[in-house]
Amino acid sequence: METRGQPLAQVICLTLKNVGAPGPLPARAALQEKLDEAIILVSDKMYDRLNLMSTIYTLGPLLGLIGTILGLMDTFTLMARWSNPPVQMLAVGVQKALVTTLWGLSMAIPASRPASGCRRKIRIYEREVFPRSVWRVIELIKGDAKSRLPETWAPVWRPPSRSWSWSPRHEHQGSSAAADADAAGV
Repeated sequence: METRGQPLAQVICLTLKNVGAPGPLPARAALQEKLDEAIILVSDKMYDRLNLMSTIYTLGPLLGLIGTILGLMDTFTLMARWSNPPVQMLAVGVQKALVTTLWGLSMAIPASRPASGCRRKIRIYEREVFPRSVWRVIELIKGDAKSRLPETWAPVWRPPSRSWSWSPRHEHQGSSAAADADAAGV
């Protein structure tokens, strides 16, 4: 099923797909499995959107290196042809080497910072925002607005299977202030 729209809406849609409204919701384990699959699918799409930026900051220094090598080759070619070449002629090759290095780095450095920030944001979404939001929607569907998860519970991510479980917060290392404020209902 191809979903369009915002990533959170996609996760909710994929998790609750084929859940019949008149009947009871599936068991928590079945919903958790569907949620895990939806998170993996949507977060992979989000990571795929970073490919262009990753390509730019990976290839920028390599293109600069190619230019550096070509500029130095020009310089050494001049030195081989002339027994005592003028410095101005050598400076052209060195300038070519330095300018291409500068352009390669000027492409790579500005592209690397936003790419790492986007990756960090995606990790926060897949580990905290998606699961918490989907379970809140499920609670609203069930009509259990008062039976929210206890405030001492937080999502814990297990990297090997890329799945989620719920455990007491004291076992969860480090919780964000936003999650604390959100759990308190602020």
